[in-house]
Amino acid sequence: MQNIELSARAFDRSDSENYNISIWLLSNGFVFCIYSPERNCIVHLSDLQPLASDAAENLKVMFERNALLKLRYRKTRVVCEARNYTLVPAVIFDKQDVSRYWTLNFGKEPEAENRLLSDYISMNESVLLYSVPGKVVDAADTFFADAEICCQQASVIADALFKSKSENGEVLSVCVNDGFFDVALADRGNLLLANSFDCRTADEFLYFTLNIFEQFRLNQQTSSVVLSGQVGEHDIRMAELKKYVKRVSLAASPNGIDVPKEIMNKADVHRYAPIFSSFNL
Repeated sequence: MQNIELSARAFDRSDSENYNISIWLLSNGFVFCIYSPERNCIVHLSDLQPLASDAAENLKVMFERNALLKLRYRKTRVVCEARNYTLVPAVIFDKQDVSRYWTLNFGKEPEAENRLLSDYISMNESVLLYSVPGKVVDAADTFFADAEICCQQASVIADALFKSKSENGEVLSVCVNDGFFDVALADRGNLLLANSFDCRTADEFLYFTLNIFEQFRLNQQTSSVVLSGQVGEHDIRMAELKKYVKRVSLAASPNGIDVPKEIMNKADVHRYAPIFSSFNL
């Protein structure tokens, strides 16, 4: 895939201190987008081929080579993929007890080289607790002052909660990544499931997705599946799923955020839905 760099007409790099930036660290890519709170719209999108195999090293190289990353922003957020996570009710959550929550859920202490971080999910008053490599946290702190780190799954959960409320029904939000996919299932604003599945083939994708339908007794005619990330309209995974589930669609632009035509017409919006949604967290 070629690099994509798109800017809205309204984008003014000299006004960066009034913009927010989100940087998405992918195992097979590097994406960042810039958002104007004043205009409530995305003003720039970059989707770049990785220059290093390690996420922390890739962040370092990208920062050194990309002038936009060196600007000062109003708020900086680094969005990470995380394979292991759990949810804790916000009412009982205490940052001093994150290791205990982790051990209770996974039966072991987090790996020594990883850090436990947390994101507050306001729509259902819970906290997403997850593990990321410590060197990624250190790199973010080194290159971006006051950077916030958040988990990709937080956006997936928030989207499922919002869509299930607006549709007044069951919504399965699926973000397809390189070698795995994240899911969040919600019904009328209530979160029923948040999980991650290893997946390399269309058959595996179909098996895990339909298993969720069976496990939660979802109606294949009325329940919605919304796909984002590394999937497309003509992808075999989407085509196969449509044989069994009537309401399958690609994610649109997030609620309340405008994606101008200069970006909308040249980029697959569904691919970037999780990072666009990060501005709503």
